[in-house]
Amino acid sequence: MLSARRVTLDAVLIEAAAAAGAEVRTQTAVTGLIEDRGRVVGLETKSGELRAPLVVGADGVRSAVARLVGAAKYDQTPAGRLFTWAYFEGAQAEDGHMWLGAIGDHSFLAFPTDAGLFMAAVVPSIERREEVLADRQAAFAGELPHWPELESVLGGAQRVGVSSARADRPRGSDGAPMTTLVPRLISRATTVRMSRPTATAGATSPRT
Repeated sequence: MLSARRVTLDAVLIEAAAAAGAEVRTQTAVTGLIEDRGRVVGLETKSGELRAPLVVGADGVRSAVARLVGAAKYDQTPAGRLFTWAYFEGAQAEDGHMWLGAIGDHSFLAFPTDAGLFMAAVVPSIERREEVLADRQAAFAGELPHWPELESVLGGAQRVGVSSARADRPRGSDGAPMTTLVPRLISRATTVRMSRPTATAGATSPRT
């Protein structure tokens, strides 16, 4: 496994926080901030107020806390590509390999994840946004033949759920701009060997 799904990672983080003594409250959306002399001292929720000596807005790229305090946006980068992904059962892939490739204007990222699943992403140009969002499944299937080796890995696999697409948020799951998502993922592997694949020769990144 090279990466955990967000649903799995969130559960691990919540359990670790609770084990460390934190009081965990799920399904508790922030509706406002409590301020005292120009300083945030708590949160307003539908369940009531929560006060704390320090409020940390670690709620993602669309942070409600950042919006409520009027935090300025900076270093914004327009999305250049459409990150479209799906999870599969039964993919014929080695557990220690990440697939990363660009063939012409077609880009790919794939790797084994938790629960025996395999995540595969196709990353077409943002110029195809309307086409892809109109039929994500067809767009996903249409990209795979451009990397036959990756397509063969998914040949006998069954997709779990639907294909997802992100066109309006050029950032990764950790808040990093999409342009740095791949390097950050690669940096987590012990050893990475990469080459540019062609239509007849794929490239994988083994972990040794």
